[in-house]
Amino acid sequence: MCTNGNNADELSRDSTLWTRLVDLRCGSIEAEASFLQEARDPLGYVRRALSGPPSRGVEAIVALGLLHQMDVEDRMAVFSELLVLCLSQKFGNMARSVVLTLPKDWLLANIEAASRCLIEKADDLEFFALLRLFKDIDLGLAIRLAREGARSADEDVMAVGSDFLIANT
Repeated sequence: MCTNGNNADELSRDSTLWTRLVDLRCGSIEAEASFLQEARDPLGYVRRALSGPPSRGVEAIVALGLLHQMDVEDRMAVFSELLVLCLSQKFGNMARSVVLTLPKDWLLANIEAASRCLIEKADDLEFFALLRLFKDIDLGLAIRLAREGARSADEDVMAVGSDFLIANT
């Protein structure tokens, strides 16, 4: 590998970049703590960020990160917004990680009704994302959803549901 610079200079630059990154992260941690402790309505801001347009993606990422630090009741309060984000390729993994912090009994009692509208409108990719979330919660729950998908009028959703059943039953 050819380099034009001095290794010591490159290491010094890397060290400077690393220090800057760590300093910014420390500032971010402090800002998050201040926001959660001092804001009058942190949940309101989080809800708006989760419901905002995709162009405000950084706000959604911040909100999803904050939810891990918030009370379980706050996470439950934005459950419907989290379910919508679980279908997103951009936010799906982060949203799913928050959903999976909720009590399993509560999820089992609430997820089917809360996701009904999403299920009915889902394309194959969204249906697959819901199946993945349901499986992470409970395999029996996911199998029920897959059976529903296997009876869908949408051929792509039907294929996703059928394939899931073949692989998991």
